[in-house]
Amino acid sequence: MRRLGLLCVFAITAAIVVACSSDSSSSTAPVAGALADRGGYHGYHHTRVVCHQFGDDVMQDLFRPPFRGIVRIAVALIRLEYTHGRAQQARNDMFHLWSDVLAAFYRGNLKGGLSADTQDNVLQFGQLMYCLVGLDGSGLSLGDALNTGDTTVVVYPSQQTQQVVHGDGDGGIQIPGGGLNEPATVTITLITDAFNPYQGPLQTKLDQYGPFFEFHVVPEDALGQAALVSQCLTGPSGGDPPPSVHLAHNVGTGIEILGLAAPFLDCNSDAMAGPSARDYFAHHDVKGAIRRLGEEAVALITPANAYAGSVGVGGKTTSFSPFGGVDTAVVVEATSPQLQNAPMGSDVPSPPTVRVRTTGAQTPLDGADVTFTVTWGGGTLGAGHTSSVGGVTDNTGTFGVTSWMIGVTGYDTVKATAEFPPPPLGGSVGIAGNPVVFAAVGGDILPYQATGYRYLAGAADHDQGFEVPSFNDGAWAVGQGGFADHTPQNPYCPIDAEANSPWASQPPPTDMLLRHGFTLPSGYSGDLKVGVAIDNDIEIWVDGNNVTGTGFVTHEGCATRDSFIFTIPNSALSTSTMNHVIAVRARDRGVAAYVDIRLYVPPPSP
Repeated sequence: MRRLGLLCVFAITAAIVVACSSDSSSSTAPVAGALADRGGYHGYHHTRVVCHQFGDDVMQDLFRPPFRGIVRIAVALIRLEYTHGRAQQARNDMFHLWSDVLAAFYRGNLKGGLSADTQDNVLQFGQLMYCLVGLDGSGLSLGDALNTGDTTVVVYPSQQTQQVVHGDGDGGIQIPGGGLNEPATVTITLITDAFNPYQGPLQTKLDQYGPFFEFHVVPEDALGQAALVSQCLTGPSGGDPPPSVHLAHNVGTGIEILGLAAPFLDCNSDAMAGPSARDYFAHHDVKGAIRRLGEEAVALITPANAYAGSVGVGGKTTSFSPFGGVDTAVVVEATSPQLQNAPMGSDVPSPPTVRVRTTGAQTPLDGADVTFTVTWGGGTLGAGHTSSVGGVTDNTGTFGVTSWMIGVTGYDTVKATAEFPPPPLGGSVGIAGNPVVFAAVGGDILPYQATGYRYLAGAADHDQGFEVPSFNDGAWAVGQGGFADHTPQNPYCPIDAEANSPWASQPPPTDMLLRHGFTLPSGYSGDLKVGVAIDNDIEIWVDGNNVTGTGFVTHEGCATRDSFIFTIPNSALSTSTMNHVIAVRARDRGVAAYVDIRLYVPPPSP
């Protein structure tokens, strides 16, 4: 029985391969064929599949006499082997017959030639053959072999590495030696649907790179080891995709990102040009067809790619579905100002916010983990006033804190770090741009032209002891800096145009006394700075402690802001109260008079 079955199979092989159908279509498609040896196999573990009766209509549609009768005998022998408990023999013979029918179809030798109807009939024949020996053939596919170069072959167990490559040479699968437990039908189908740039059939928002292929291995569990899928990918404008692109495929409702593996396709070579073997067959040139078949067989083993300049990417897998390239590198970026100003102890106008997006299409990505952390200055984040806040980006790709209060140092920094959780089905996504840094400068405690000063001008050295915090200045005038003896409408120096309060400085010398209270947040332990605009001389106290040194500091000519900057050490601040007092004695020695100050917390040294 074994010998008789094989003889029948080989008989039909010789008959349908050598024959040349007179009504073959002139359509062309890449040649596909079985690879490696046709040895026996062992170890089937499939359950019996209930299928429709193997009817004779498919025989009528595909084969002419006398080959139709040979196929009927072969099918009957395979059925007989299977029903008599010789499942392994039956399946082995089935795959041989199925492989030969595929080869005859691609060469245009079946009834109906190279037509869509013939392709449908071949697929039905294959599904019935699978069912005949208890295998599930519902996953079989021939793709669109007549137009796009889609390829279907039977691959047998072998200790040699085997490759199946799409007719265009830009997608293929490599099965390692010993990787197959049993024969399997392998189909590579080009997905021809139109997609927008960076989009495709994969179930992800990540940027996608084509061309895209669907791989079928039936039965899929014939693979005992991971196979290497390799594709030649191009960018939307034809350029190279970035090096962060990996192969990925659909699994369930998500994707699996494959680890990078060296591709076996040559993506920088041109595909074979000229008529195909089927073109020669269609014109009844048998010698030309045989020669071309040999050339195409060599090209199948050593594939070339039609996408010159594209990049080959490979990855290993044991499951199959639509495949393409995805960019595993995305970007995190600030969507709020990265440098802001606000008074110390208050919230910045725009709380820090970041967005995670893809690199090419700039598609917002939800589900990224983002953590904001105060890195300098003691500020606080969010309603809980904590030093760290975390969350997940929404469907706009953004996440931010609700508030950022500047700390007591007057200069704060916050960093945002984003991470993309590993896809549950495998792979990883990296985020560029980490960390995103935000900075905020606290406003001056007392700015230039501050309001609320108590002031009094008079002769030199008047009101000694005014610098003590407890001094009673209730009878003094209330005004706004700066203080000058010229009005903005009648300036003597340029800075007089910014004067807000009068200084009666005649006859010289005269002293202008200033007092102003200020408050620092609880626990502040740093130094302060005071900037000065003066014409001519100045002396400053904080909480009764002199911070400019003994006597006046002298300045000649028109006043300019920050012409002097003095440090107010923390030790000069009273620890018994939160309310502090700064006092100023300014002296004019004639011609022009001006005084104003600002009190601030210095930013940290770089």
